[in-house]
Amino acid sequence: MENLKVVKKKVEADTVITVIIDASGSMGGIVAATLEGYNAFITKQREEDGDVLVSLVLFDSGWGNDLRLVRPYTALPLDEVPELTREVYKVGGGTPLRDAIGNGISQTDDILKTVKTESPDTLVVIITDGGENTSRNYGTGLVKEMITKREEDGWTFIYMGANQDSWEETQDLGFQKGNVMNYAAADIKEGAFAKVAASTVAYRGMSSTAKAGGLVGSYTTTSFFSDAGVTEDAPVPDPSDTVTDA
Repeated sequence: MENLKVVKKKVEADTVITVIIDASGSMGGIVAATLEGYNAFITKQREEDGDVLVSLVLFDSGWGNDLRLVRPYTALPLDEVPELTREVYKVGGGTPLRDAIGNGISQTDDILKTVKTESPDTLVVIITDGGENTSRNYGTGLVKEMITKREEDGWTFIYMGANQDSWEETQDLGFQKGNVMNYAAADIKEGAFAKVAASTVAYRGMSSTAKAGGLVGSYTTTSFFSDAGVTEDAPVPDPSDTVTDA
């Protein structure tokens, strides 16, 4: 499928976010929650200051086990991101996880060439309800090499997985343990998207503080969730719940 909206001119961006979402057949029972969760993630990011470019990649293998990537938009400014709907998010087929990650990394490389800002923060988020089963083009070693190289360049990779041991699934791919978390598939809205949303807000805030303090280059972390006080079995922290002395 062709990109619906692609930014081609050089743009300013504090943060570049690529979100890669599983659209395999097993996601069929949680489509509504996935849409609600992703749209809430976008809404949450709009509440914060900063220039953000967002790309969305949906993936499955189709029924013929060939990689199918749908890119509803690429490098779109946060305020222009449309609501994700059932007309766009259609599920079916297997889970070519490595192929999706490899393609998502290459796409993000291209996006960074369109950014005028020097060393924008770069965040790649993968959300899936199952492990690898149909990749053909990217092996484990190649994906690990790609991730490791870009982590050295300051990128941060996030992985949320259901129906699996997410760390077991990702450690050979080069992910950092503090950036990997399990969630219950039935709870994808709160258990995955809300936690990623809160942690992304914290990540962006910490980056702003670090850069105000003189950080040169991209802000990166190996403790994405704990930086925000987010844990696997606890609800998302709400700053409004904090009680201060009068």
